[in-house]
Amino acid sequence: MFTIPSNTGHLLRHSIKKLGLIIHKIHSGLIKFELTNIVIIMLQVYGIKNCNTVKKALTWLEDNQVAFQFHDFKKEGVSDEKLQEWEKKVDWQSLVNKKGTTWKKLTAEQQAEVVDANSANNVLKEHTSMIKRPVIEHDKGVLLGFNEDDYNNYLK
Repeated sequence: MFTIPSNTGHLLRHSIKKLGLIIHKIHSGLIKFELTNIVIIMLQVYGIKNCNTVKKALTWLEDNQVAFQFHDFKKEGVSDEKLQEWEKKVDWQSLVNKKGTTWKKLTAEQQAEVVDANSANNVLKEHTSMIKRPVIEHDKGVLLGFNEDDYNNYLK
């Protein structure tokens, strides 16, 4: 464990160099740290804390000692840029949770208006609980939902 000085700039760069720590920003939200032969990849997990599927995913990550940061949709929302970034890795239809109560509460007219990524993103930004959860950004792409086999294959 190490402490990085609160005054950044020169001292931060010096501390990082002194520790032999190399920091790579792979993409938005995902940071890779290297220290000698140890590689730590910090996953970015998006979801809602009280969602049972998210709870299962977070428990799996903790039990398997996988480092992650959590972004709560309810508290922090989601940007159009983030949705578009995910849509480069998974199709927009996969991001829309049509099985959940939020989708079912939309009127038939509102549901019918979701015809492409742009219209879906507008609805997802307004109703973040409609996003398939959790969304996990990892070095090989994006995972949606909880699937233990996928987690074992991509996150270990």
